Amino acid sequence: MRWYYKLLIGLGFATVGYIIGNIIPLEFLRPIVVSSEIKSADYYQIIIGTISAFVTFIAVIIALFKEDIRKFWEYSKICVSIPNESFVEVLKTNTSDTPNDSMFLESEKYNCKIQVKNSGNISALGVEMYLESLTYSCVDYPTPQEIVTTGSPIIWNQSNESRINLQPEGSKRICIFELLAPSSQSSPSGSNTNIPATLIIAGIQINSEQRRGKWIGTFAIFTSNSKPVRFRLEIDWNGRWEKRVTEMRNNLTINLIN
Repeated sequence: MRWYYKLLIGLGFATVGYIIGNIIPLEFLRPIVVSSEIKSADYYQIIIGTISAFVTFIAVIIALFKEDIRKFWEYSKICVSIPNESFVEVLKTNTSDTPNDSMFLESEKYNCKIQVKNSGNISALGVEMYLESLTYSCVDYPTPQEIVTTGSPIIWNQSNESRINLQPEGSKRICIFELLAPSSQSSPSGSNTNIPATLIIAGIQINSEQRRGKWIGTFAIFTSNSKPVRFRLEIDWNGRWEKRVTEMRNNLTINLIN
């Protein structure tokens, strides 16, 4: 139960007790107090009773708000960042006779990996990332168009799992964007079909008709023992493909919006 629910319940009981005490005549229950000197034993008994009542009150407060109090010292905190190079290239396998000749190197694809870090002092349990929404807009269609998402968690890199645990100060990278190089595919008739560069966001292959424009994805990270974290990824691509990342930076930009 959240702390503010417990506080509201306590205030509710206090309010009901106050109303009952003012509406119902309880004068006959009021004790008759006679002024007299007390003995030392009675004085110490009053002090001990007051201390016992205070300790009992503190124990009740700790029992009710134990988990909320513990969070001030023991907590997990998810932080999201993007590397300085917002996207990197993955080079094709070099089949030339001069493997060290950079003239024959070209990109097979570009990808963007987000770093997820646990800045808390206890492990973040059951960390999952989802793509909650994805929109597309361009010069011809300035009003953002919704793209249907799968609703499934994204797979973490090299683990083939959708849910992981992150140790304190531990981090993990997850690929949420890929741009595959153009290719050609042969048909049974013997002709080749040119396939343009393919954009994939969080496992969703973007329609070939949406080849240039801006995509904004809203992502959410959930854990079992911390608050959800949401961020947005903004992708701006003019539809052009370059074989190396140096030239590609003029055509593609990726920004993380927390």
